Amino acid sequence: MSIASTSFMEEYMAGIKRSLDNIPAHQMTAVAEMLLEAYRQDRLVAVLGNGGSAATASHMACDMGKTILGTNFAANRPRFRVMSLNDNMPLITAWANDVSYERVFSEQVRTWMNPADVLIVISGSGNSANVVAAVEAARERGVYTIGLLGFNGGRLKEMVDYAVIVPSNNYGYIEDLHMIFVHMLTAYIREVINNDQKWQFIAARGDSYDESTHFGGWRGYAFTASDLAAAKANAAD
Repeated sequence: MSIASTSFMEEYMAGIKRSLDNIPAHQMTAVAEMLLEAYRQDRLVAVLGNGGSAATASHMACDMGKTILGTNFAANRPRFRVMSLNDNMPLITAWANDVSYERVFSEQVRTWMNPADVLIVISGSGNSANVVAAVEAARERGVYTIGLLGFNGGRLKEMVDYAVIVPSNNYGYIEDLHMIFVHMLTAYIREVINNDQKWQFIAARGDSYDESTHFGGWRGYAFTASDLAAAKANAAD
C-alpha cells in the first residue's frame, strides 16, 4: 500500500472523528427518549430517505424491529411498530409513475400514520423535495418528526420537530455518521428495554409510574409542543 493511500485512509477516518466529536451526545439521548416514549405508547415509527439514506432507513427499521429484542422473543412482549417507507417498491413506483416522485413518501405518510406517531427522515442535504413533502404531510397529520441531516440542515432543519445535524460538507462522512446514529440508538434502546424489567412490565400494561428516579432522571417525552421546543433549544446551546 502506498503512503498516499495510507494518508487518504487516515484523513478519512480523522474526518469522521472530527464530525462525530462536534455532535453533542445529548442530542442522540433526546432522540432515544422520543423513540422510547413512542414504544411505550405503541406508536408507529416510520423511517425514510433517498439513495444511501434509503438503505440507512431500511437498516434502522430492521434494527428497531428485531435487533433491540436481543434474545427475548416472547410472543407477548411489546414490540416496536416500525417500518421503512422505502421498502414497498411496487407502491413507490406506482406513486412515482402515476403521480410524481415527489409524493412517493408523503402519500404513504397519509396512508399509514396517525397523530403522535413518529416520522424519522434521513437526508444529507435536507432539501430533497420528496422528503420535504413527507414532513409537510406529517405536520398536517400531527405526526412528530425527527431529522438526521447533514451540511447546514437545509430546509428540513426548521421543518422537523427535532434535528440532529452532522456538521460536514462531505456526503461520505454524513452517511457514515447517520449509520452510527442508527447503531447507537439501537444499542441504547436495546439496553434499556432488556435490562429494566419494571419498565417492560409498565410498557406492557400501560400503567403510570414515578419517572423521576427512572434511568437517572429520564422522564420521557409527552410529545407536546413545549417539550419539543425545549429539547430543540437545549440542543442549540
